[in-house]
Order: sequence, then structure tokens, then C-alpha cells
Amino acid sequence: MQISAPVLDDTIFALATPPGTGSVAIIRLSGPESLRATRSLIRNPPSFRPRHAHLVRLKAGGDAIVLWFKAPNSFTGEDVVEIQCTGSEVLTSRILKDLQDTGLRPAGPGEFSYRAVINGRMTLEQAERLNASINAHTVREVEIIESTPSLEPKLRTIMSMALEVLRDLEADIEFQEHSSPALETLTSEIGRLATQGRLTEKASRVPLVLLYGPPNCGKSTLFNAMLGFERAIVSPVPGTTRDYIEAELTHRGTSFRLVDTAGTRSTTDTIEARGVDMTMRLLRDADIIVSFVPSEDSRAINITAKTDTGITPAPGTLPVSSLTGEGVSLLMDTITERLEQSLYRRWDTWIPARALVLLEELEGITAKAMSEDLPELVSMHIMDLVERIRSWLEAPPIDLYGEIFSKFCIGK
Repeated sequence: MQISAPVLDDTIFALATPPGTGSVAIIRLSGPESLRATRSLIRNPPSFRPRHAHLVRLKAGGDAIVLWFKAPNSFTGEDVVEIQCTGSEVLTSRILKDLQDTGLRPAGPGEFSYRAVINGRMTLEQAERLNASINAHTVREVEIIESTPSLEPKLRTIMSMALEVLRDLEADIEFQEHSSPALETLTSEIGRLATQGRLTEKASRVPLVLLYGPPNCGKSTLFNAMLGFERAIVSPVPGTTRDYIEAELTHRGTSFRLVDTAGTRSTTDTIEARGVDMTMRLLRDADIIVSFVPSEDSRAINITAKTDTGITPAPGTLPVSSLTGEGVSLLMDTITERLEQSLYRRWDTWIPARALVLLEELEGITAKAMSEDLPELVSMHIMDLVERIRSWLEAPPIDLYGEIFSKFCIGK
């Protein structure tokens, strides 16, 4: 989204619910022409009252509930209207076209939240927190995002610690006392927050769960069993799966990408060999490996498959039969528990993505400072650190707003 001015005075609209067919669709409008444009969609429009639900008949067809939030008491701080109608793709498309025909503009990604920030209804960090919660993959992730205090006080504390280091350095220079400034403490605190930021970044992507093993060991059958329908082709012919197949699952509040891969073996078949190479690349990036062969990898959940054929489960493995369903639910439970443990054991603080950029810059500065022998040079680095924090705490430039909100969904 390209935004060139700090104040927008036009009226925007967007579908605020996912596109497609559903029981209800919500269309959101924001700006001074919201109520006028909404009236143009309605047969015999009523006298609208703020924050009251009005049942109306749409010209496009069907009934709808309309809610009007009068500025400044709305999400964006502007006049906002929400139209709740039948979730017909045909109907919503017609309404969106009619709104554009009245002179309104389709909203860009995150533009409602952008307006809320510009109009003082929320801070930039609150908007980032909202977007992070919307895109969270686990309940635990949402809890951490919502419970983490604002980062601003922590950054002000770091700036105070840096100023204390500068005072110590000045005394070191003036009086040649060679005292040990609290640089290590400052470095440690910045490193701790940067680590939390990197864990936040990891939590923001969907975890990868890989089915791994030789050809014809039952990976594709298990893949279908975990999905609950036939997605991968199953065949007794070894090497049937040559390219990887993936699907996103949610189990007990945890989402992950489940990937069925080509069986690993030496082969002279060029296409199958490329599939094996893909498997090995995915193996490096996997968060959890469901291994059909014994593995000592800390990410591995070792299973014994095809137990319905009378195979005796190997010690320390989880017995699974994709045909009877034995062990499939337990495997899913184990995957979600492992994902929770592996990530959230060390992650307890949500850090906005733009703050991680700052923290990693500060890490680089303190590393340089720690390597200097002369206090004058150390002082130069710490002054740079203080200025970067001070600049970050001020209002970000307008082009940065566009970069941040472009990552939001349409209608939010």
C-alpha cells in the first residue's frame, strides 16, 4: 500500500470476512461518505442511530444488518459502517461494485488499521500486535502476543543503561580510573530481547512437519489418514511420490504444514533423484520429523507404521496403523505438544518485527563496543546506540507505515 500523506479524507470499503461463500459476510466502510454510500444501497433507508443495529432490505437483494459508528467513536476514528449480509459471493460482489460506483475507493491492505493509528485510536505497536494475533498459529502464541507489555519501556530502560555506561566511560577518560562500565549487562539485555525477537519471527511462520522415510513405507497413507481424506496417491510401487505434497492442518489449536515427501534411496531415475534432493532440503528446515526409520534427531518422532500387518513396534517408537487409525490421533497430539514445547519453552516475550531489526542493529553496535580497547571509541559506539533508540521511539516516517501495513489483510 502506497501512502503519501499522513491524513486521508476519502472513504474506503472492503470485505472484512474471507472471500467465498459463507453464512455471513461483513463489508466495512470508513470515511466521511460511509453513511451516504450505505443509504444508496438500501430500499427505504431508516434514520440511522449510532451503535444501533438496523435491519434493512438491500437493493442488490436480501436483508442485512447495518451498524453505524459515528466519528470519533469508531475503530478508525472516522465514520465507520459495517454491513452484515448473506455470505453469497454473488451478493457481496454486487455490493462492492455498487460502493465503488458511488465514488468510494477499495481499501488497501491494513488501511483501516492505518487510519486508526493516524487518528490516534491505537498505537503502531498495538496495530502490529493485532495483526500478529490474527495470524497466530497456536493458542499459546496468542497468549504471549496479548500478554507481553509494550516494548517502549524496555527500550527506554536500555537507553538509560547506555547513558549510565557513557557516564562510566567519561569518568574513565577524565580520571583514568579504568573502572569497568556496565557494558556487559547492557549487551546481555539487548541480546536477550533480540533472541526473543528471533523466536517471535520463528513463531510467526507455520511450523513444518515432515513425513520422512524410505519408499513404500506408508508415508502417503499416513498423510491421507492425518488429513482425513485422500490427498496423496497411494501405490504399492516404490517411488510413486516424487514431488512433495503439503497441506495445512490445525489440531488442538495448533496449526502446522504437513509434508509428504519422496522416499529416500539411491536411484538412477533422474526425476525421483530430484524428489529425494527436495526431501533432504525440507529435512533441514523441518520443525518436527515423523520418522519411519530410527532417528536420534531431537526433532524426530519415531514411529512403527503398518502395525495392522502384525509388525511388532520397535522399542521407543509410536505404533501407527493408517488403515485402522491406531495411533494416528496420538501422533497428532504428540506433534502439537512437541511444537508447543520446542518453541515456547524459551519464548515468553512478543517482539514486533520492526523492533527485531533495531535490536539486531544494537547487538552489532555493542559487539563493536566490546571489541574496543580505548574508552573514547567505546563511547562513540554507545552514543550511536542511544541515538538509534531515541530515533526509533519517535514517530516512524510515513514510508515505514506503508511498509508495515502492507503486510496486513484487506479489510483490517
